[in-house]
Amino acid sequence: MLIRTASMIVVLIVVTVRGDKKPLDKDTKQVVMLYNRFGEKIYRQLNRKEGNIFLSPIAVSAIVGMIHLGARGLTKREIEDVLELPRYALNKTTLDMAVGNLLASFAPAVKDFELQIANGVFVTEGLAVNRKYRDELQKYYNAGLYSAPLKTAPEEAVSDLNNWVKDQTKGKIPVLLERPLPPTIPLVVLNAVYFQGNWEYPFPSENTQKDKFHGFHRVNNVALMYQEGNFIHIDNKDYQAIELPYRNGDMVMVVILPKNTKDLYRLEHTISYSQILEELGQTIKQKVYLTLPKFSLSLAYDMRGVLQEVGLNSMFSPNFANLTGIAARPVIALNTIYHKALIDVDEKGTEALATTAAIHQHSSLMNPKTAEFRADRPFIFLIEDVHSNAVLFAGRVSDL
Repeated sequence: MLIRTASMIVVLIVVTVRGDKKPLDKDTKQVVMLYNRFGEKIYRQLNRKEGNIFLSPIAVSAIVGMIHLGARGLTKREIEDVLELPRYALNKTTLDMAVGNLLASFAPAVKDFELQIANGVFVTEGLAVNRKYRDELQKYYNAGLYSAPLKTAPEEAVSDLNNWVKDQTKGKIPVLLERPLPPTIPLVVLNAVYFQGNWEYPFPSENTQKDKFHGFHRVNNVALMYQEGNFIHIDNKDYQAIELPYRNGDMVMVVILPKNTKDLYRLEHTISYSQILEELGQTIKQKVYLTLPKFSLSLAYDMRGVLQEVGLNSMFSPNFANLTGIAARPVIALNTIYHKALIDVDEKGTEALATTAAIHQHSSLMNPKTAEFRADRPFIFLIEDVHSNAVLFAGRVSDL
């Protein structure tokens, strides 16, 4: 079976929505649920290894979704089983329409807040892309197709690809791929997510001071931010969680702190995004003494093994991959999927970015009780779009 390369087609999706948000329909809400559950599966594979974690569940989901558009046979069934489409009674058409609605629901670029999601599909020259695949990308993702050299000028192609990522991440990820791709690679699928948000309640910089962060493997002096304010906060026998809103009101960071640090890994396997977000949504604000470290994470993953562990196997096999919905000839199989994510949290707010490359071979009521939330040891965090409940980013801070 031949896998050939020569040029690339780029599908670009930039989400910039204006105007009031409409309520999500049933199918779109179900897509949010299955994307969040898929993100949990990916996270739980990554958490088998020690250390910090940071990824964008929606970025990886978008990559798989774009592959699903062209998947047929066994490959299509595997994707739908892993995404649990039968559980939510979603077929391919309702899924694609709902994904389009979800992308359109995200917040616009406004003062103090920006969210941008972009996807790119790079296909080799000489590969006859099916018109239906092109049309569905346009219909459901408002995407266009563009070409650039892969096989004939691989160094130039990788430079173009990295420049695309650099543009989508505001220059924060200048390089995703370090070297030219081998000539047997016929397809590259990219996703970039950029988020920048200022806190609704910034941390006073004069309160920040050096103190100990008790990580899993070391104790380091780091910059700990401090403020006293009214936040949605829960405290149960296993963990504390706090919701930190961003200024426009559409996004929040949720920080989850286990009662016992050694229970963090167990907690990651027993709680779900929906469980935490639902509990926070039913909680009133209370006064909290909050301590949170300034932190920056930059992590990259080869996602092939992770996706195979959750059940996506055939797409990586030249013998079993069926992506004939993209092109009937030659046979296309995925080589790997790269995911790179960065986050920077300080007194003003958060800047988070993620890129993925698939390569083919509340309430205002107040509670007078005062709580303390001191994240000077390992914790989990999520960044959630409040309107849709979609988890855009998820991570673990083990050591600083």
